[in-house]
Amino acid sequence: MYAYDAYLVQCAMQTNSPLLTLDLGLRAAAEKMSVQTLEA
Repeated sequence: MYAYDAYLVQCAMQTNSPLLTLDLGLRAAAEKMSVQTLEA
C-alpha cells in the first residue's frame, strides 16, 4: 500500500463514505479496516 492509498482509505473512514477502487489489494486492505468498498 502506498501513502496515497492510505490517504484514500483514511478519507473514506473520516467521511463514512465507501471507497471506489479497481485495485484488489487496496480493496482488501480497506475491508480489513471496516471501510465499505465499491467495485467499479
